[in-house]
Amino acid sequence: MDLEKEKQNLTDEKNSNLATPSTANTQNYTENKVSSGAINEATGYGIAALVFGILSIVFLYFIVISILSAILAIIFGFTAMRKSDKGFGKAGLIMGTISILITFLLFLFLQVLDVSLFTIPSWYR
Repeated sequence: MDLEKEKQNLTDEKNSNLATPSTANTQNYTENKVSSGAINEATGYGIAALVFGILSIVFLYFIVISILSAILAIIFGFTAMRKSDKGFGKAGLIMGTISILITFLLFLFLQVLDVSLFTIPSWYR
């Protein structure tokens, strides 16, 4: 009889612990939810920086689109790094900077030095 009574008491204690969550568990859940929101926002800025960095390199032929995308990549990269997303933010920042440098070099070679990327041989004409 005592054994059955002890089992019943253990079962009741277990059920009462499951039915009412402790204050510490609720507080930890709330803190995790708030901190994960900040991480998701920073990751969003980092992904935006990376996407704009890739677009700026893809559209190097269109100088205006390339420069605007690179500037947006740099802005979003700095914002993401400030909000604690070092990976994507740094990647977008680097790609935006490289895109601006490549665009500047292409402009320098094509416009200032008057170099042609495609030369047509005389025998082809």
